[in-house]
Amino acid sequence: MLGKTHIVNSIAIASIPLAFGTQINIKYSIFLGLVALGSILPDIDEPNSLIGRKMQYLSYPINIIFGHRTLTHNLLLFTILGIFLFMQGYNYLFAVNIGILLHVLQDSITYQGIKNGLFPLQRFNYNFVLLPRIFRFAVGSITEYIIFILSILFLLIVIYIQLGI
Repeated sequence: MLGKTHIVNSIAIASIPLAFGTQINIKYSIFLGLVALGSILPDIDEPNSLIGRKMQYLSYPINIIFGHRTLTHNLLLFTILGIFLFMQGYNYLFAVNIGILLHVLQDSITYQGIKNGLFPLQRFNYNFVLLPRIFRFAVGSITEYIIFILSILFLLIVIYIQLGI
């Protein structure tokens, strides 16, 4: 997915409780901002990504050593890290980790999937995907654009609910 889709879709998913009665406050706003940050962090391994262009001094070496959608997209690693952060009460780091996990799950429904997404539980060089190929889509496709628009519409509904109009 493109960076803008990762951001908007991750914020929309993290905003679901706001559509069902949870009231927005400053802590929840910070939480959403950190989820948005986490939603683009895994693409530090891609020099042409939204974050990769801003941090090329990190992006190029990571890409050369590990490649794209490998170590920074490891679902198992970030799930274990998320459990640890939650148990330790590191709420803000947990929010960043949620954004990372959402990013990885979003990439796993594209045609490319995630290389070594469950390593070491999966065999090496195996692509992790959540859906059969017929339900996946290409990065930058009309399907991704529809996901982007639907996420924005959901966020507008959440804002409407929160304003109590």
